[in-house]
Amino acid sequence: MLKPVREDNVMDNVMRDNSFKKVGTILFFILAAVFVLCAAGFIFLPLVTFILILIPDLIFLIILFVQLKKDRCRASFVCGLVFAGVLAFHSLFWGMFHMPVGTYTKWQYPFAYSYSYGRSTDVFLPRQLPASAKNIHFEFIPTVMQGSGWISVEFTADEAYVKDLEERFKDSKYVVKIKDLGKLNQEIDETDPTFGTITLQGEEEMAEKHPDATVYIVYSNGNFNHPRSKAVFIDGNYVKFSHQ
Repeated sequence: MLKPVREDNVMDNVMRDNSFKKVGTILFFILAAVFVLCAAGFIFLPLVTFILILIPDLIFLIILFVQLKKDRCRASFVCGLVFAGVLAFHSLFWGMFHMPVGTYTKWQYPFAYSYSYGRSTDVFLPRQLPASAKNIHFEFIPTVMQGSGWISVEFTADEAYVKDLEERFKDSKYVVKIKDLGKLNQEIDETDPTFGTITLQGEEEMAEKHPDATVYIVYSNGNFNHPRSKAVFIDGNYVKFSHQ
């Protein structure tokens, strides 16, 4: 014999389902917003990181849409919570999932610059590239755990811009030809053995491609294992800002 369904239980179930549906709808729009932002990020910053959240977001978005359409409120609610956990995990371990940012166009540079520095006040690279900038290559490798990341931008510019840079950085802590960096480290070791070694990002490659470059070393912590430095390389009309 079937037991009669109490009216208050029916009302409770309806209210519960309506609540689940409201939450599911809100989560659906949040997922849609995340998808649009990730898609925009992938366009403005050719960065593999966005795919890591873009693909699962699309999957959950489709599942959530289907569940809502079939009025499966609880299923949509659970789906939204699962994706919220995935998104939280991705954000928490951002550095581990983060891929290098590399741009070669002037219009992408401001986006890459803002994305890489974030809210950091320790800014060294120029916020804007000169109008004459060509052959641009921006690169950002985030620091993960105890690793050493860097931000750098290299380009060619007109003579006036280069002269202005040389004037601006002429009073840097060290100004030396790149081929004389070894000699400089030797001199520093003799005068201050506790300082360590000046290590600059891309130093070996730079010495090979631009053996006559002048290096304006604005800062260096002298730590070989975890080097931190700010330097500008200039060779003719070639310029590179390096922040390690």
